[in-house]
Amino acid sequence: MENVISEIRQICKAECCTVLLLNNDEENYSILATDFRENSSIKRVTEFKDFYDIASSWIDMIGSENDCVIIQDKNDMDYYSRVNNPWYLTLVEAGVESVVLFPLRQGHEILGFIWATNFDTNDTMRIKETLELTTFFVSSYIARYKVLKRLKHMSYTDALTGLPNRFACTEYIADLVSRGEKFAAVSIDINHFKSINDTLGLEAGNHVLIGVAERWRSVYNDESIAVPNYITRINGDEFLLVIWGYSSLSYLSKIPANLLKIDKSFIDRINTNESSKQYVAAMISMGHIMGLEVISEGVEQPEQIEALRSVGCDLIQGFIWGRPMSAEDVGRLVADITSGKS
Repeated sequence: MENVISEIRQICKAECCTVLLLNNDEENYSILATDFRENSSIKRVTEFKDFYDIASSWIDMIGSENDCVIIQDKNDMDYYSRVNNPWYLTLVEAGVESVVLFPLRQGHEILGFIWATNFDTNDTMRIKETLELTTFFVSSYIARYKVLKRLKHMSYTDALTGLPNRFACTEYIADLVSRGEKFAAVSIDINHFKSINDTLGLEAGNHVLIGVAERWRSVYNDESIAVPNYITRINGDEFLLVIWGYSSLSYLSKIPANLLKIDKSFIDRINTNESSKQYVAAMISMGHIMGLEVISEGVEQPEQIEALRSVGCDLIQGFIWGRPMSAEDVGRLVADITSGKS
């Protein structure tokens, strides 16, 4: 598309030609393609703050399906200074003296706009006809582009929470690895989530997942955090936070959690040597510094309990307390406990 827009600019003998896409759902815009004459001094659209508001104001200005905006002299500039003064001010600041602007439509929807600026006004009608013909091709291209973009979004987005899914996360991490970036991956799950689904139903569980996603999204969008981060829903109640940059550890204090879980793989090695034990101790210490309780999973041996107690672990879970039981065995166990036999 960049090559096409470059050729159109040259045909129009304009200083600039640009295709802008509108995203009215998110109230933002993007530049699909743009081309400037060499050494052009026109100020770029992206240098203006809140340009979406300017671009969306063109919709009311355009009017009927076959209409467009043409500015080729001072009288036209004076007219638009009254009709759309915010846009007029950006034109003046950008150094624009002449414009032909067309909407890009798909049916009754305006997808965006195409325009050429600063051209020989004796060629205005020829430029108008050129852009008018171009809009049909560009609109078709944009419609296809938006469909493909939508399909990719659906493929890489968790339908329930709106967070990136495991496929998006895999691609994101692969990109970090390929660029040699240093990063940390924090695995997050929800305690007792299964009991919510079992007692209150799947709809209640879905509300919990959506609420958790919103909390993580608020952290993700927190402008006070200067560390790049990425939150994704992997599966069920499992989320993954990817943090990269040189201040990753300071970011952990922002995580909305009250419990830090140490993976079984660390517990399995806790008594193999002193360094493994101290590694677990460091994680527990860090959790306590952040105001979190610490639980170790996969505890199976009395020696592991003693080691965890010695380094200040708050809670443990694992087969040391008992292995999975059938419903009948659980019933007998409960009966024995309540009757005082155990």
